[in-house]
Amino acid sequence: ILLHGAQIGDISPIFGLKKLKQIDLSRSTVDAIRGISTLKNLFSLSLSGTRVSEISSLVDCNSLEFLDLENTLVADVSPLLMIGKYSNKFGHDLQLK
Repeated sequence: ILLHGAQIGDISPIFGLKKLKQIDLSRSTVDAIRGISTLKNLFSLSLSGTRVSEISSLVDCNSLEFLDLENTLVADVSPLLMIGKYSNKFGHDLQLK
């Protein structure tokens, strides 16, 4: 789903799309991704240029392999490192941009 540059504050309506694999929220007005963990098939997420500052809700997104955090307010990526899958893959298969 492409929401690049969208004037959107609440992304919860897409949480019902259980088979969703890719979301591009880059340069949108999104500032929070709470609840995104319901998207178990999420493979790629771009948050570039958003006001998102907290990513702990990605902890249960076990299918995630690409995450773009460039130009966000995220200062702490440790929630990704706490997950066994990511701790083995960080810097290898999980592409963190």
